[in-house]
Amino acid sequence: MAARNALLKYLRVGTFLDKSEVTDRVISVVKNFQKVDPSKHRNGALSNCVLEAPFALPHSPNQSFCQMLIHRHRQILTNALHLRHFSQSAAAAAVLQDPLEPPPLTYLEGFPRPDPKFAEIIHAIPRTISGKNISAKERKVGRVPSIVFEQEDGQHGGNKRLISVRTNQIRKLVNHLGRSFFLSRLFDLEVGPDFESNEVIEKVRVLPRKLHLHAGTDAVLNVTFIRAPSHALLKVDVPLVFRGEDVSPGLKKGNAF
Repeated sequence: MAARNALLKYLRVGTFLDKSEVTDRVISVVKNFQKVDPSKHRNGALSNCVLEAPFALPHSPNQSFCQMLIHRHRQILTNALHLRHFSQSAAAAAVLQDPLEPPPLTYLEGFPRPDPKFAEIIHAIPRTISGKNISAKERKVGRVPSIVFEQEDGQHGGNKRLISVRTNQIRKLVNHLGRSFFLSRLFDLEVGPDFESNEVIEKVRVLPRKLHLHAGTDAVLNVTFIRAPSHALLKVDVPLVFRGEDVSPGLKKGNAF
């Protein structure tokens, strides 16, 4: 019994050894047990079991026990040969492979698109200080204090930049588009050192997020923009335009349908 357990112990590690190493270990264990008194091991059960390469099985009374050991050894060796090993170059290539980028978002066919005549570039200049007094001074000289930020890393400020935009340009866009359509349309924003300068510090596509108007005069007090690159997913309040409102019973009874 001790000889059998010793052989099985060596055969279990055959998965990590090649064919010749497993054969040598099995032969070594059998020869060591042959030196022991056969009368103490099932009347010499292992004394007649000799393994020779390539796994020749001599005729003996204990042939069934030896066949079981040989069969287990061959099964372990076969499973080990079926293992597939990857080279370091293949593993490195798999790691360095770029992830698939999502396709750019486009407009759906058959649906209305934004009017291109309102596709203006909003010009802005950087602003270093914020506060009520600074905002009041900006409005007196015809500028609207604004902020542009991004959705990513919003808990740490979202790469916020203080800017000022022209009051006349924002008022014109709001009057032509309407407040709801202005807050649901993308614009190109160019930030430069001065309104008359051709140098561009930052150019990014933005979505107006908030628009603060004066309660009495509807003057533009401030605007908040959010960066809207092609891969960003943003929530937008989409305005609805109803056709046939005068003949729709639901719309007549409180805009329900």
